[in-house]
Amino acid sequence: MYTCSFCKQGKVSNLPEHSIFDRNNNETKIGHCLDCHSISVLSNQVMGCSDNNILEKQVQIHNEQWAHESECELNEYAVELKQLVEYFTVQFSLNSESKILEVGSGRGGLVRAFLNEGIVGITACEPSAELYSKAIEVYNLTDKNLLNCISSEVFETRKEMYDLIIYWHSLEHIPSGLNELRNASKFIGDFGEIIIQVPLLHTPWVYDEHLFFMTEETLVFLEENTTLHVKNVDYDFSHMFMTVRLKNKGDDYQPFEPKSQSLIQLYNQAITTLHNNYNSLEKVNVEIDNTSKALQELLQEKMKAITSYEGLVQEKMKETTSYEELVQEKMKEITSYEDLLQEKMKEITSYEELLQEKMKEITCYEELMEEKIHEINIYKDLIEQKDLQIKQLEKS
Repeated sequence: MYTCSFCKQGKVSNLPEHSIFDRNNNETKIGHCLDCHSISVLSNQVMGCSDNNILEKQVQIHNEQWAHESECELNEYAVELKQLVEYFTVQFSLNSESKILEVGSGRGGLVRAFLNEGIVGITACEPSAELYSKAIEVYNLTDKNLLNCISSEVFETRKEMYDLIIYWHSLEHIPSGLNELRNASKFIGDFGEIIIQVPLLHTPWVYDEHLFFMTEETLVFLEENTTLHVKNVDYDFSHMFMTVRLKNKGDDYQPFEPKSQSLIQLYNQAITTLHNNYNSLEKVNVEIDNTSKALQELLQEKMKAITSYEGLVQEKMKETTSYEELVQEKMKEITSYEDLLQEKMKEITSYEELLQEKMKEITCYEELMEEKIHEINIYKDLIEQKDLQIKQLEKS
């Protein structure tokens, strides 16, 4: 049995009848703390490791996950967090001078979002030196707003009181969440609050960085073992998150009463339902197998048909190739005819030029003939005159 990652005092009992799939779709067993009733994933690689080793692994994983984000992406991320800052401002009546501590700032986007809204009393801590340096550079932060350390160092060295301490998807990464909240409770006084948002046990959130999953029974245990009391619990079932507001107990303290059944009871009900439906699922599986076989046979027939079509296509391709070769031969013949036509056109052009020359000669002959005819007419007139003269002479 492992020691619980949340309370560090209870033993995590293996629940052999329960399993869940992690985000990589691997089936994994879950365990239940007998004291605080938190849930742990027994295949988690950090189970049983020292707190320092866990911290080193967390830093390494987040460096690999986020260190390569571009400056543009980080600035867009800070803008997207504006709505979250507005939520905090309204819910906790924050102003520009409110003292706020964010534990586990990651890329530092929430710090920049607070500063963008004029809330300058924000401080955050981040154990990753790589993410810290990038946040300082991209978001233009200083040591006043962002520290490269874990939360216990902030509490020990600064000893400041805060209006709000934020654990926004960071508590589940911290070994001994109970001790973490117990320490934080010393620095919110009678009027400050702590807000945490953690994932519920759900396949997309099951991976090594998440050390534990809290239940409403865990919140009861938290009240019984710290000065804190649960002011409010909200659920975001679209993302499977739980948001909890905590403050130190006062005169108006009323113990927290879980609104839902224990997680183990819910799992038992789910298992019972699964067993009741098992036979139906088996029948469905048989039908699926039969359908699968029929589909496989149909697929084989279709593959045979496709093979036949492929053979036909190959034959048609051969015919097409033959036609292409014939077309090429005809194109060569056409080219030869075109060459012959060009030669004939040249001959015709030569004949036309010769004809023009002959026409010029004919024109010259016609002109010469007209001259000769004119001369003949002159001679005719002259002969007629001579004949007339002869007749006159004969009479005389």
